[in-house]
Amino acid sequence: MTGSLNLPNGNTLWLEEAPKGLRLQPVLGGARLELSLRTWANQATPQTSLLLSATLLVGQNPSHDLQELALVSVQQAVNVTVSPNQTVFVGHVSGQALLETEELRAGGALWLVLRRLRGISVGGDPVGFEFSSGGDLAVEVFSEQWSTQMEKVSSASYIDVMVPITDDPELQKAAGRLRTARSYIRDGIFNAVAAELRQALDAVRVAYDTRKQAPTIRDKKSRDRSVLERWMLEVEDIYSHLSAFIHDDEEAIAGAALDRAQAVELLANVAGKVHRLAADRRAQLI
Repeated sequence: MTGSLNLPNGNTLWLEEAPKGLRLQPVLGGARLELSLRTWANQATPQTSLLLSATLLVGQNPSHDLQELALVSVQQAVNVTVSPNQTVFVGHVSGQALLETEELRAGGALWLVLRRLRGISVGGDPVGFEFSSGGDLAVEVFSEQWSTQMEKVSSASYIDVMVPITDDPELQKAAGRLRTARSYIRDGIFNAVAAELRQALDAVRVAYDTRKQAPTIRDKKSRDRSVLERWMLEVEDIYSHLSAFIHDDEEAIAGAALDRAQAVELLANVAGKVHRLAADRRAQLI
């Protein structure tokens, strides 16, 4: 798609998406985003260059339900020529914004939209400044392209699990337990994680009635268990596993202690199950 920026003296700067123009690079607290575009003007003005900036939005549709992702700007002034140039917008995307974007796209494609495109013209003798504004530019990012870029970021950062929260008080409590468990991991208090995660898992056990269903499911041969039944057994097994670090008075589990790797693994597992519960309730499946 193509966007435009109205320049002085009736000139227009055109912007067009470039193939595979999105790049993400890991930085502290999130990612550096680079979006490459092709730019050209109706008329060349060799003595003038442009400083461009915009607000970058993201969503599944280019025309509605868009969320602000980052503020972006060019690192080098753009020359106003009739020949196409490569122009790169750069911005910082927080880790939280990346998580929410992953949740938003749900494995599909995304639209990035440059909105409130602004330009400052620098040129003339003596040097002067003129301000310009333009319309939106929408860029489609296919699933494979976004996933490839996210792999570059996730390989260098800690990946969290998003838990969609409704007004359900049980889900709110479970999410609070997960946040507390995460803070314990950050502070190195690993054994305290078990109690928080086990209580977070209670909401899942009650909703799917896993405690009551588990004995009947275990009586079945493995090949006769449905996917849901296998998942329900996993819920009960994790609950039992967490209990080992809370009630360690039995000989087999005496002195059981969590380390960081185990705590992170259990947090991701329980968070995923609370995530499923929230998604199933939102879809009215449970």
